[in-house]
Amino acid sequence: MTEHEPTYYTINTQPGDVVQINVAGRPYLLELCIPELSDDEPVTLHPIEPLAQRDPRWANILLGRSDTHTIGQWGCALTCASMVLRQYDPALTPDELQRRIINNGGFWNAFINWQAIANVFPWANYDGMTNWEQIPADIDAIVQFLDECGPAILWVDFHPETGRHESHFVLAINDDTRDGIQVADPWLGRIVDLTEAYGLDGMWSDARAVYGLRRLWVDTKPPNTATYSLPAEPDWDTVTPSEPPA
Repeated sequence: MTEHEPTYYTINTQPGDVVQINVAGRPYLLELCIPELSDDEPVTLHPIEPLAQRDPRWANILLGRSDTHTIGQWGCALTCASMVLRQYDPALTPDELQRRIINNGGFWNAFINWQAIANVFPWANYDGMTNWEQIPADIDAIVQFLDECGPAILWVDFHPETGRHESHFVLAINDDTRDGIQVADPWLGRIVDLTEAYGLDGMWSDARAVYGLRRLWVDTKPPNTATYSLPAEPDWDTVTPSEPPA
């Protein structure tokens, strides 16, 4: 997957504004949602609440711009993003998050564009992805992200026993990882031990079980000016699980 240095557009805005930006002839409609906050009032974030992509409230909704795949089947990345954002705004369930980003470059087919989330929500930040497909994951980097930014979206193998990587996303929630990484799993809708669920029943280390990190997090104090990043080729992610792990 190729990384690109994004182009930044800074717009002075008011809450509720809708702005259109044309990039290479393609329009981006950006619905701005800057909350009304005083300069000295940081937000108290809500605790992480595990969500299930197969929750009947949104499981059968088509994912992104796909004609065939639903949130219940492929929506683990979307659901992880929802869990991160609901620390700030509990109304952003997976279906509501999809509604807010889908017309703002949020999807290509069923692939989610992480950067679009930060474009739409000025209090959200996205600082790119790191993949460890051929080498063990840098657990120190993950722990640093957990410590500095909060819950971390991790890319794992949905069926590690098959030897064929099937993408899945989970949300690491504990900054003390001495006893292993705990994750909110959108497939199961609950908190599980990372390697017990996605490391061959605990046979793998955390470093072996993690294939990537997606650096999406929320600020406790959003800016009054929204800065939008529109990469030439955004970081797209989708997943392929359709049945629970064995």
